Parts: sequence; structure tokens; C-alpha cells
Amino acid sequence: MDFGTVATTTRKALGVTFTNTGTADETISGVSLPGAPFSASDPPPAGTVVPPRQSVTVQVAYAPTDAGKNTGTLAVTGPNGTASVALTGEAVTGRAQLTVTPTSTDFGAVKVGESVTRTFDISNTGNIPLTLTKAKPPAAPFHVTNPISEGQVLGPEDVVHQAVTFSPTSIGAVTAAYELTSNDGRGPQNESLKGSGAAGAVVTVPSPGAGGWKLNGSSRISGNDLQLTQATASQRGSAVWPVPVLTDGLKASFTTVIGGGTGADGLTFSLLDPARTTSAALGGVGGGLGYGGLPGVAVAFDTYRNPGDPSANFVGVATGGTGSTLTYAATTSSVPNLRSGTHTVAVGVTGKTVTVSVDGVQRLRTTVAALPPTALLAFTGGTGSLTDIHAVRGAAITAASYALPPPGPNGWTYNGSAALSGTSLVLTPAQPALTGSAVQATAVPSARLRARFTATLSGGTGADGMALLLLDASRTTPRALGGGGGGLGFSGLPGVAVTLDTYRNPGDPSANFVAVSTGGTGSALRYAATSTAVPALRTGSHVVDVDVTAAGRLLVLVDGAQVIDVAVTLPRNVLVGFSGATGGLTDRHTVSGVRVGY
Repeated sequence: MDFGTVATTTRKALGVTFTNTGTADETISGVSLPGAPFSASDPPPAGTVVPPRQSVTVQVAYAPTDAGKNTGTLAVTGPNGTASVALTGEAVTGRAQLTVTPTSTDFGAVKVGESVTRTFDISNTGNIPLTLTKAKPPAAPFHVTNPISEGQVLGPEDVVHQAVTFSPTSIGAVTAAYELTSNDGRGPQNESLKGSGAAGAVVTVPSPGAGGWKLNGSSRISGNDLQLTQATASQRGSAVWPVPVLTDGLKASFTTVIGGGTGADGLTFSLLDPARTTSAALGGVGGGLGYGGLPGVAVAFDTYRNPGDPSANFVGVATGGTGSTLTYAATTSSVPNLRSGTHTVAVGVTGKTVTVSVDGVQRLRTTVAALPPTALLAFTGGTGSLTDIHAVRGAAITAASYALPPPGPNGWTYNGSAALSGTSLVLTPAQPALTGSAVQATAVPSARLRARFTATLSGGTGADGMALLLLDASRTTPRALGGGGGGLGFSGLPGVAVTLDTYRNPGDPSANFVAVSTGGTGSALRYAATSTAVPALRTGSHVVDVDVTAAGRLLVLVDGAQVIDVAVTLPRNVLVGFSGATGGLTDRHTVSGVRVGY
């Protein structure tokens, strides 16, 4: 019996069968076992009786430790003689080898708002198994839906096809690495990634099956389908697109497939608030549909009647929920049987009005005051004691633009005195000589940037003010914090700021003005434009809009009235943030309702 070629430090087992070909019983009187590197497990003991035409099988293993040819013999003896089997094998030096093919992936030029997915191979080209000791996916703007796992074992000739999606959020070249190390002793075998962001017009979100979505809980990709749950009790799954978008102008179409189980609970298309959750968002099981407990709004497709539900087959627009109970702004049971066949869905958002069509017929149209202006897009699903496979296919989603997440858990750095209070950003409390800033880590193109926020400057003795920061991403970091007092936390930083100033320092036009600043030192800022035709900034709250036009002009509106229109040179890519400062006099400088599209 030939074991062929076997790598050292590995083991190969084969079975040897001894058959009584006679017409009378045979009694085994002895067994001669082979020597190392061969071994035999559970040989028949002496006295074993083998009836006519019956057999005994001995498992023989070959486990060489040194390279070379090996021979051995296994023999079974009975009253009528000895049956012997010659064993042969050749050992070769065993080694594992992690191989990445190709070693670099170039995504080319991709417009901001679009995505491209590429695949590279991770394989073991050695002759013994290897273990991945490090498998670290790249950071944004590269996204990985199904990352290979640390600790995964690859047998000889095993290959994993690893997909990576490039979704640029800034203009210019981007590089990263998919970090891979194994126990083959050769160190890191990283995959180099590069791409370039180009100016774009609209956002086209790839379907979950195309890659880039974050899968949570029970969700998985099967072919081109996103399966949120299997027909298994008490599951919950979600898939979240990790880059927020503006909700106004959002259009989504997809096909739902629900069935294969006992009938519960349903799935959603959710618009999650990025100020209060992340791409790891996963809600409750059962009637929570994988959405209950998450912030934001969801279009629900429900197939089980929980308390408060209108039926066991309805579509609703949910505004929240806890446990298995969702709160709905509107519902309708005038829909096809959601568990029968497939159903095409279209969801549109205009302002805060959500329209839902199923199979080409409008089923719901409702205005939702709680709809966040920016959202992380998600599909969610859940089962309870009853079950179904909940799947989505063929998703096509467009939005007017990407959006930065508002101050919250997604990539903001808080410097100096800045801190979150709920969903509001407090840049300074009403205490003297404080400076604070909050800066978002994602660099975005300044062209087409549109920002809106609500500013509240009050509670103190009246100084100094606050600013919207558009910092040069190539020259600073999210830790940026400028000068205090009249510097408003911006002076000394590279870039441009829109300032709201409530104290008259030397050179200022008044103690209540809005300006576009191009820099400064200490407590003195330089201005490209100023306006005193603004409401009393320390009275109430004020909505501020800042728009960059196609002609390269910066427009500033306060409470809907334009107060500045100025040509200014902005950095190509900016870090967006807010800053504020107090001096001898004070105020609490607060920002809320942040919406930044790009």
C-alpha cells in the first residue's frame, strides 16, 4: 500500500482490509505492526475469529518527521499462514506559504458618490495547513463586506477570493493595505490598495451583493441576495451602508423575498440617524424586525401581528420602537401577500415626506417629522418563535449627495473644552478662557459642499463666538484647535471658517456679526467678508446655511436670509468641524441639527 508523497509534520491515514476467503472460520493468532513513521490503530487482538467471507480492517497512518522514502510491513497471522502488506511512502519537507495574488489592486479613478469592487486571492501555496494570525481589513474609503477571519485555517491549495469596495469621499489619491500575516514565518504579506477620487454629481449606492455593506447579526450574502435571517427562531440581522447620505431626494428600489418558514416576523429598509448610531447597528428580534431600538425611520414589511399591529400582512413607516413593539407614523394592510412570491418596492423621500410603492402601486405617503436629514442606509430583519428567510435582492439606491455624520459616534474628535451633550455639541460652557473644537475625520471635497446647522450662543456675559471650520485636509488633523478669545478656536489653523462673533475685538466691524475668515493669529482674524446685517446672535437659536457654489463662491445665510456672497479659495479637500472660544467674557456655544452634504 503506497501512501504517495506526504509532507513532514503531517499525517495521512489509509485502511487495510484482511478478508477470510476460505470456507471455515479463521482465528487470528497475532498481528505484526509496522515501525515508525507508520503506525496502526485498533489492530484485531489475538483470538479474533473471522468468519468466511468476512473481513477485519486496520487503519494505518503515515506521519513522517524527516524527508525521504519509508517502507514498512503490516502482517496478520492465523492457522493457515500469514498475510502481509508492504507499506511505502515518500516524505517531503512540509511548509505552509501564504500567497496573495496580485500583490496590489488599483481601483483607478472613481467619482465621489460611486463605488467599485475588486477581488484579490488569498491562498496557501504550501503543502501543509496554515493559520492566519492577522487579517486586518483596510479603513474607509475602502470597505469589506465579508472579511477573511483571523485564525482561519487554509489547507494546501485552498483559495479565498477577497472582495474590497472603494467608495471615495474626497478628491485625489488614496492608498491603504489589507494586512495579512500567517504562521508560515514569512512575516506580513499585505495587499496594497490604491484608488483616486474624482468629482462626482450624485450618489449611487451599490447593492449589498456588490460589496461594501457592513453585515451584522445573522445577515449574509448568498449569491446576489442579501439574506437578513434564515428560517431559524430568534434571529436578527442587518446590513448597513457605512457612508451617510442626505435623505432629501433619496430614491431606493429593491425586491423583497420572504418565506420558507412558519411566518414571522418581517424586514425593513431603514434610514438610521448617524448622530446616534454606527454601521454596526442591530436592533431587536421578533417584532423588532432587527430595527427596534435603533434611532431613525424604517419602512417595515411585517408578516406577523404583534400587539398594536393592524394585521399579519402590512407595510408601515416606523419611527422607533422597543422590544417587539414598533411605533408607526402610518401603516397599510392593502398590500399583496408579502410571503407569497417576490415583491418590488420603491421608496422615495422628498423633504420629510416618505412615499412607498409595492408592485408598482403607491401604498403609503406620509410626512415624518422625525426623519433625520442624513442617514445610514440599512436593511434589517428579524424572526421570533415563528420564522422565515428574509431576503432582499436587486437594490438600486441613489441620493443627492453623501453626507458627513453629525457630531456623535462616527469619526469626530473633540478637542479642548468641546463635548457632546445628548445630540448637541457644546464647544464651550459659559466659563472664561476656554477653547474647544470638534473635527470630523473624513476629508471631503469642498466643491458642492452644503452645510446647515443651528447655533446657540447664550448663557454668559457675551463673548466671543464660534465658527464652522473648513480646514485644509492636507495640512492639519482632527486634533486641530486654534487660538482662544477672538481667535474663536480657528486662528492659526489652515483653511477657511464661517464665524459668528459676539465681541468686538480690534478690527471687528461690531459686536454682532457674521464673517468668512481666511486665517489669523492670536485673537485677530483676517476676513474675506463680513456682515452686520444679522439677527442678535445671542438671542435665541439661529439656523446657518453655508453653500459652496459651482463658481467657487461661498454663500452664507442666517435664518434663511443671505448675508454673505464672496469668492474665496477653498482647499480641494477639507476637514469639516466647529470651534468656539471665550475670553474674559463668556457664553455657552452650542451646535445642533448639523447637516453637511458633499
